[in-house]
Amino acid sequence: AEAMRIMRQIEKDQQRDRENPFAKWRKVLLNHHAEDYRKYQLSIGTTKKQVNQIHSRITRIIETGKLRYATDLTVSRVTTTIDGLRMLPQSPSRKPETYPPLSLRTKNFYAKAIKQLTAWMVREKRLEHDPLLHVPMRKVETDIRHDRRALTDGEFLKLVEAARKSTKSVEGMTGPERSFLYTMARMTGLRRSELASLTAASFTLAGDSFVIVEAAVHACGQVCPGAGRQGNAVPPEIGWHELGVDSILRCPPCVVFGHAMRLTP
Repeated sequence: AEAMRIMRQIEKDQQRDRENPFAKWRKVLLNHHAEDYRKYQLSIGTTKKQVNQIHSRITRIIETGKLRYATDLTVSRVTTTIDGLRMLPQSPSRKPETYPPLSLRTKNFYAKAIKQLTAWMVREKRLEHDPLLHVPMRKVETDIRHDRRALTDGEFLKLVEAARKSTKSVEGMTGPERSFLYTMARMTGLRRSELASLTAASFTLAGDSFVIVEAAVHACGQVCPGAGRQGNAVPPEIGWHELGVDSILRCPPCVVFGHAMRLTP
């Protein structure tokens, strides 16, 4: 009797799936849909970096909001989940809840990522309609946190000097390490991911005031665009030895900044 009941239920489910092709997709976990979408993006030539960034944002919304199936995707639930997101922890010594909420601009990036997923699911006949079509975009002009401008040479010198003398550790970096990082960022224009990939072997001394960056390599092993640029923008008032980084560069294969510059989406 039990076997007959199971058989009838299977036949009923199969009949329902034939009548409604969307029914079978409702049983598939959202994480599986997200993984299929990731593979699709790679297949059409989207860069791996961009694909990984979009995928990480989608999975973070799914996991944070405890969204298991497509039926869990509602405008209110997704919007509330995104609104509660904070910056990802970048230091093991700092509690996640102490990080500030995401900016409105970044929240929009998350909203666009999850909406890309549902739009693709509709095109692939996995959803009858897009449940997130009306997820609102935030007005970023109301969330200007910093009126950004370039530091003057004098301000930059004060920043480097204050960091060099500091006895505090910030995001896992000592004062001398931070002063070296600020200097390298200004003199080379390298991005965060490029700076995080630098090893002691990437540098050669050229006098007391200048350093040449020989190569900056991405985590994937590719040479960065612009790698090998000469660092000739360091104010002459800053000497190499005054940066206090001789000890930092004693280990040629060691990553200089990577331990404190974890890359985040």
